[in-house]
Amino acid sequence: MYIYNDAHCFENKIGEEGISKKDVTSVKKKIHNIFKDVFLHTSASTKYYRVIHPKDREELVTTLLPVAKHIRESFDNVIIVSMGGATLGPQTIISLRHARDLKPKVEFLNTTDPIYFEHVIVPLNLKRTAVLVISNSGKTMETISMFGAIVSEMHKAGVKNIGNHCFFITSAGNNPIRKMAQEMHSVIIDHDPGVGGRFTGFTSVGVLSGLIAGLDMYSFIEGLNTVAEDFWRNKEDSVPCQAATTLMLLNKPIWVLLGYLHSFSPFLEWYAQIISESLGKDGKGYTPVRGIGPMDQHSMMQLYLDGPHDKVYTMLYVKDTLHHRSKIYSGAHPDYLKLKTLDEVNRAEFEATSNSVKKCKLPLRTIMMDTYDEFNLGELWMHATLETVVSGHIMGVNPFDQPGVEQIKVEAERLIKASHG
Repeated sequence: MYIYNDAHCFENKIGEEGISKKDVTSVKKKIHNIFKDVFLHTSASTKYYRVIHPKDREELVTTLLPVAKHIRESFDNVIIVSMGGATLGPQTIISLRHARDLKPKVEFLNTTDPIYFEHVIVPLNLKRTAVLVISNSGKTMETISMFGAIVSEMHKAGVKNIGNHCFFITSAGNNPIRKMAQEMHSVIIDHDPGVGGRFTGFTSVGVLSGLIAGLDMYSFIEGLNTVAEDFWRNKEDSVPCQAATTLMLLNKPIWVLLGYLHSFSPFLEWYAQIISESLGKDGKGYTPVRGIGPMDQHSMMQLYLDGPHDKVYTMLYVKDTLHHRSKIYSGAHPDYLKLKTLDEVNRAEFEATSNSVKKCKLPLRTIMMDTYDEFNLGELWMHATLETVVSGHIMGVNPFDQPGVEQIKVEAERLIKASHG
């Protein structure tokens, strides 16, 4: 389970900085009306709004198990080719893998950077490599380009029956990626048409990636559902709505997301994406800044503690890292570090930073997980999703579209066509 705590955000602040008990009541009333006017008219099959409902874990996971089993048994390497949320979701889930069963090795291609492409491709035996291509629209230019380059490399490497190495998740209908998949006689899985890329962690996009990595995706969905059920049971008094209320009341332009496990890095990148892409519209929005402690104590914390007070801080850690007992050797100096564990040091770093934020009277939210596993990540994922969707409705923006991103896609296509004119 996870524990969300934003009590420090309001210590000595009710009545200050424009925040009053009346303001708190007003935001909660607004969320109450959002449930009545919007959320209660949706279901698990409603386009876009399916993301706020519990999932059928048996149906979702069981249907994907045969494909994952085939990939795990047939290939040593998997390259996941995707962009945006279709990359960040799988990366976040696979970050749970740690030192567990590492077959197959999973690589991500999410950039058209030609140097990085070679960095990923050159070391691999492409005859023992599968490619998972993910694109909701089936028109994502970067994804098509990267996949096309992989196919060329497979031809050079003498890979036979390349279509048998390729697996696709894309929308139904006539689109370029689906057409390529059909021509190659590859496995095609329909992308959920009612879920945008940044919210696809609970769909085939995230679940298949997790299953390929050997993770317990039943537990992941169970964690999602635990938070979703709290949301529907307690509505404006649920934990995600409490979180959205706090963020709206504080009304700071910058949200700092700071995790104290290296494994949190892809999650925080995804969290930053849904904040930016869901809420940054119509001249509104918040700027997320992500970081990993204790590294950021030696870079960003000087600004955070002694610079402008225009930020809300969210810090993440886990209760249980004690089974990782790497000790510092007995001859270390200074003496107070001798035979301490890295867990003890890392926990002290987390507590020192959170205490310093509090002493500077800055708004701090903490999320403490029991451990970093599939169930707890599912809870954290749904918390962030619901917090963001509710925040969008409070602000009066559509949390599900991304018009600015579409503008860039159109311009990039125009420039590429012009270069061949």
